[in-house]
Amino acid sequence: MATILGGTFSYLHRGHRALLDAAISLGEPVIVGLSTDEFAGSRKGYAIPPYKKRYEAVSRYLEGRCKSYSIRELGSEVGNSTLDPGYRSIVVSHETEGTAIRINRERVAHGLQALRIVRVPVIRAEDLIAIKSSRIAFGSIDAEGKRLSPVTAIISTNNKLKLSTAISYFSSLFKGSKVAINKGYSTKSDQPFGDDTMQMAVSRAEQSAGMADFSIGVESGLFHDSASGRYFDFHCCCIIDIIGERSYGVSSGFNIPSHIVDEIKKGMDMAHAFESLYGIGGIGEREGIVGYLTESRITRETLISESMRNAMSTRFSPLRYD
Repeated sequence: MATILGGTFSYLHRGHRALLDAAISLGEPVIVGLSTDEFAGSRKGYAIPPYKKRYEAVSRYLEGRCKSYSIRELGSEVGNSTLDPGYRSIVVSHETEGTAIRINRERVAHGLQALRIVRVPVIRAEDLIAIKSSRIAFGSIDAEGKRLSPVTAIISTNNKLKLSTAISYFSSLFKGSKVAINKGYSTKSDQPFGDDTMQMAVSRAEQSAGMADFSIGVESGLFHDSASGRYFDFHCCCIIDIIGERSYGVSSGFNIPSHIVDEIKKGMDMAHAFESLYGIGGIGEREGIVGYLTESRITRETLISESMRNAMSTRFSPLRYD
């Protein structure tokens, strides 16, 4: 009973090797479905090395690691996997897991046993984005995941503090990183409450998606706690990378005084509500309300940075948080 996996294997990178190693560990024989030039060309947005070159690269890797293997032409997503009773297991990535589930449905419909699905965790490059052949083709990384150009990020905001915080945080992660600002975004002008806060952060990030390696959206909002009856301010962050993976983070929260909340409920945002009561303008560009309340023991910069840090934290894990 064979273990199967399929793919284009445009550039045999560390992620591909993890898939092949997983297949070998499940027992031989291993059957690799290798996309034909025609099939691969219809699905990829970059030039694909010819089938022969890709075949040789996969074969070289398997040789000496696997005594019994074969590489077969794959002209569709499923090949003959829905009909062959000799298959036992299928190795997939996060992207191809859905195809494996569809294969099993069709196998069961044909009276065959469902395949054991083995999902290999995502393998990330040193920029914390998944290693992909397209990224190698475009010159961002090499096959080991080493970054070949400075990491770029863009943040949708008109707030200088958010920009400077993003520059500082990404510089701590990636040496030489570059952060730009997208002032051309649009968003609701109302002060967000509850779930609207993350939704607005997502909207900000979506409007810059694809412009850089990372697109960042940060929004602060009020969350009501029913136990205490109080309102707390949290900063929410959404980060979308160049291949579309999303990660989310939330800062620690602080209690907003009720007299400020009362003004916000009349239709003001937090900064203007604070200004109307205390006569201090532009606080959201500086220490924030939290800075005023804590005598700068905690500042808004800290909370913005926390939300970004917590969003990026999931990228250190091999798990996908979908």
